[in-house]
Amino acid sequence: MRKLIIPIISFIILIAILLSACSDSLDPVSVNENSDLLNSSEPAANLATHASSDVFRFADFSVVEGAEATLLRTHNNVRMTIKTTDLDPHQTYTVWWVIFNNPEECENGCDMPDLFNDDVGGSVLYAAGNVIGGNGEGNFAGSLRTGDLSGCQAPWDAFDLGLVDGEGELDMCRDGLVDPQGAEIHLVVRTHEEKIPGMVNDQINTFAGGCTAESSFGAGDGPNECEDQQFAVFTAD
Repeated sequence: MRKLIIPIISFIILIAILLSACSDSLDPVSVNENSDLLNSSEPAANLATHASSDVFRFADFSVVEGAEATLLRTHNNVRMTIKTTDLDPHQTYTVWWVIFNNPEECENGCDMPDLFNDDVGGSVLYAAGNVIGGNGEGNFAGSLRTGDLSGCQAPWDAFDLGLVDGEGELDMCRDGLVDPQGAEIHLVVRTHEEKIPGMVNDQINTFAGGCTAESSFGAGDGPNECEDQQFAVFTAD
């Protein structure tokens, strides 16, 4: 499997994400093409492809039992679902798109440092958010069209990049999703911990909602220690 990025995600960033140590040991993605689409007379560029992936924990890179992520790629968008378990009951979560438009430009697999490389064309964008129920199960869904930057939460250049051994500005908006079929796509599940009165909307819709500055690259001013807990990876064919 490829290495994952972010935490920003923590990062995310989204994001102390680093799958470097185990990138060669994970191979989560299995692709099942839709037979009807394969038999279609439409141009190949217009066909949709579907892939499924295990969901992994950042803590030890183990598989989350009973969890699955899916990704549908079309010629102009991608759509994802994550059905997962072992989340913290009654707490707030977000999910983030981590897009590597030119994965061939990544160094030894796409990972957080590659987001600093303009040639990779990386972008980090909001995908979904929810408050988790008492059973610790989470269901998330989202879609992203080419060129859609509405989920990019600028200004990323306000973040303290010293926390990820970076310097200067980090342009995480760039061009968003450019090539739905060719991009490597990571999904990151981030906890914002317990609900805070008056802040729940931010906690399920923003990267730094409810988070301490230390757990949000200097962007938050809340009391909660936010972190990336789970991830899925979809490599390009």
